[in-house]
Amino acid sequence: MALAVLGLGGTVLAATAEAALPAAGETVMTSVDLSTPPSFAGAGALNTVVSADGRFVAFSSPSTNLTSIDPHGHFQIYKRDMVTGVTSLVSLAMSGNDSGDSDSSEPAISADGRYISFTSTSRNLALPVPLGVGVSQVYVVDTVTSSTRLLSMTPGLLSAGDRRSWNSSISADGSLVAYQSFADDLVTGLLPTTTQVYVSKTTASPMTRLVSARNATTNGLPNDQAVDPSISGDGRSVAFASQATDLMAVPSGGLSQVYVRVLATDTTSLISIDQADASLAGDGGSGRPSLSFDGSRVAYESGATNLSAAATGGNGQVFLFDRATMKNVLQSVARDGTSGADDTSVDPSISADGSRVAFLSMATDLTDISTFGVTQVYVHQVGTSTTRAMSVQSGDATAGGSLRSLEVALSGDGGYVAFTSVAPGLSAVPGSSDRSQTYLRAYSAVAPTPSATATAEPTSTPSNTTTSATPAPPTGPGTGVASGQGGTGGSGRLASTGMSQAPIIVAGIAALVLALVGGSILVGARAARRRKRAAGATDVDAVDPVE
Repeated sequence: MALAVLGLGGTVLAATAEAALPAAGETVMTSVDLSTPPSFAGAGALNTVVSADGRFVAFSSPSTNLTSIDPHGHFQIYKRDMVTGVTSLVSLAMSGNDSGDSDSSEPAISADGRYISFTSTSRNLALPVPLGVGVSQVYVVDTVTSSTRLLSMTPGLLSAGDRRSWNSSISADGSLVAYQSFADDLVTGLLPTTTQVYVSKTTASPMTRLVSARNATTNGLPNDQAVDPSISGDGRSVAFASQATDLMAVPSGGLSQVYVRVLATDTTSLISIDQADASLAGDGGSGRPSLSFDGSRVAYESGATNLSAAATGGNGQVFLFDRATMKNVLQSVARDGTSGADDTSVDPSISADGSRVAFLSMATDLTDISTFGVTQVYVHQVGTSTTRAMSVQSGDATAGGSLRSLEVALSGDGGYVAFTSVAPGLSAVPGSSDRSQTYLRAYSAVAPTPSATATAEPTSTPSNTTTSATPAPPTGPGTGVASGQGGTGGSGRLASTGMSQAPIIVAGIAALVLALVGGSILVGARAARRRKRAAGATDVDAVDPVE
């Protein structure tokens, strides 16, 4: 039966008796409505992220049947408690009883699910009210107190940034948020002319600093833009991608490379390095990094062929860089263990301890499931040959979803995978083939044991054993840790707004898009994830609701 739960201002939140975390190997739809039995979000949902233990998910949707508050035709941010079955509106207007007056998207969630950062063009969420109409800003919400703060603010906290900010990533305890911005007035004395990466404290008086600075400088602007921020759970490091040639001494070749910035020391390090010579960068575009809790491991996507000894077949692949060994290891490994996957793999999300990496792929040889020629969701166990398909049909784990999956986020404990898919038969609640919905699947019932140091490359004889010592568990503030960006996030990493404005090539109905433009990787699964067509629009060129 349905339960009526009163929220802020007496509004009715969605609550169902069917609420429960999925059992091991089970997938449940998270974008469900108020009905009994529950049905899918009427206008679709996307941008899903998950807390450290899988209990809370967040997503964006323009649907009218998720809570009692009218979204007014705009994408709004929602949070669902998988234990109680309560879905609540996050992008709440200052009045406390209405939704944002424009689109909100790209949520990132803290480890305990309390704090959610997101992007919005709304002008009624918090003070000061942004002056520019349609200019996206970054906000953070304390979902316990229902307080919303604007983060992308000018020094002195008098106004919002003069140009758009978006694509946030939140630390595990919710105290820091990294994001990218085209604004030129966020830091005193800086006048950037391109998009850069910043980090802001989420306190009552947010302090913003430049992240994408040249190595060993505090405010040294690079000569090109920086995008795709991912903050570590402990808040000490931020990974990002950039085509700049002067971030450090290693020449980037003018290609998008992945870097990690240690905030305390102002040290910037290149991650996408040549397998044999760390003084050389990758020979193809790299991006979309995801950091482990302590920042020691970085998962990312790349079209480079010189990052590891494994053959990539010319396809974009997912790699993991271990900062202890200074080596990159292929994660999108074909099931025979001899090479990279036979098609493009993208959009990685790493567990807090770096033992598992989730990603999207068009490949047909990662597992033995039927892929139907569309993008599927996978999880790879680092240091082994084990890769599992997650976007499988309900009742038939040998068959992947019949339609594309668009995005993925791994819980900090590695036990749960949140993803978006257009496929209709993934859970007990039927989906809709013309509207994407959000899902949560249990990989395992318990948190994984940290894997060995990620040094093993595919060999002709796959092995499930590891040969290196097990690293110490990550340390840092907080008891719970979430994946990648501290809390999961990165539903915001829109590659098409970062590396190039060149036309995107659509790879059939799967909509996994790969454009190699001057070596930069533009991933349509990433670009498409926030596009309205992912939630039902039919126009292939539909734009990001916050652009």
